[in-house]
Amino acid sequence: MKYLIVFLFLLHLLTPATAQEDESRTYRQMRTLEAMQLLQEKNPQVRLNQAAIERFIAKESSRVKSQEISIPLAIHILYTNNSEKISEEQILSQIEALNRDFSYAERDKGRLQIDHKKGFSEKATPIDIQFCLAGSARYIRSKKSGWTYDNTIKSSEHGGIEAFDPENVVNIWVAALDEQLSGYAQMPGGPSTTDGIVIDYRFFGTMGSVQAPYDEGKTLTHLMGNFLGLYPLWGLTECSDDYVMDTPIHNYPNYGCPDDNHISTCAGFPVEMIVNFMDNTDDACLYLFTYGQKKRMQAILSEGGPRASLATSRRACKEQKAEERELSETNAESLDIPGFDLFPNPANRETFVDLYLPEATPQVSLQVFDLTGRIVYDRPIDGTAKQQQIRIDCSEWSPGIYFFQMSIEGERLNKRLLINRP
Repeated sequence: MKYLIVFLFLLHLLTPATAQEDESRTYRQMRTLEAMQLLQEKNPQVRLNQAAIERFIAKESSRVKSQEISIPLAIHILYTNNSEKISEEQILSQIEALNRDFSYAERDKGRLQIDHKKGFSEKATPIDIQFCLAGSARYIRSKKSGWTYDNTIKSSEHGGIEAFDPENVVNIWVAALDEQLSGYAQMPGGPSTTDGIVIDYRFFGTMGSVQAPYDEGKTLTHLMGNFLGLYPLWGLTECSDDYVMDTPIHNYPNYGCPDDNHISTCAGFPVEMIVNFMDNTDDACLYLFTYGQKKRMQAILSEGGPRASLATSRRACKEQKAEERELSETNAESLDIPGFDLFPNPANRETFVDLYLPEATPQVSLQVFDLTGRIVYDRPIDGTAKQQQIRIDCSEWSPGIYFFQMSIEGERLNKRLLINRP
């Protein structure tokens, strides 16, 4: 009998806290790993890119000096009805939550209903990263809802909207997702045309449409960790590595709010770090990143890292006001700095230039150069429209790299396009 009692006690400790605990409530379902696998299947180069990134992090993370970084965000709200059309106030509440979590707010420790006997709170560290809006959010009325993790939400051809200037801002799509999906992020190493984060409007922010127990904005904190190179604590498969030295191995994601002696079934039976943002417990239970996670994210943003351009973005953070204001409900770009994007890139027979102007601009022109400096395309552009799409036939261009130069009242913006044919 004594051994039976001990066995049952150990079984209780080792059993993961899964969604089966309470079928009457909603559980957060994030699909970053599935989205990454789908990208790898479509484009084998992604796997090679990510292997190269791991080699870079292994070499550089130990000597990267932490820097205070401000990262601008471009928010795209896709809605089919007013309940999905979240307010700007809700958007700003999410920005505040991100900044709280990445700075490790001391005020949160006292109110958490978790016994910190295992010393996890001692590993909490500020990440020295802050976030802001690059401009007003874009509101897009769409006929589609129930988006999944196949990236179609990032394509106007499928009823979504393309990413804006992904080298200088983090694109975030907020919409009604499939009921089995709360959000997903593209980890470093994927194509720029699909780069960013997708999140369900019911998990975004700390007010409005957000639903308990995920009402503290920490779903996006987890996904931003993915975007900046952090794997979930359970890694790619059960008991695999998250490539961070000071986090314990987890067997599965945890749900609900387990007590602090929840033990992993992985080798060594470590106590799982259920308070780490890269687990999946309720928002009230999550409150820390570790020093090792900080070094990994800082390496991703460092010189030579895959997201270094975000750390030196030309799209400066702007002071935000919390009061509500009327926003455009068209596809018009409302970011305050002119810019343009190319898609698809790489291209085959044609590419499209997506041009954004904060105001009517009469002096706009586009030139395209090949590697020898020869002009292969040159035309003036009517700048009276704030957003426009220009189709360019490149079927006669030789495969290789081309340089796009957009001149906007004397300011020159540059992009590279790769022509790649079978």
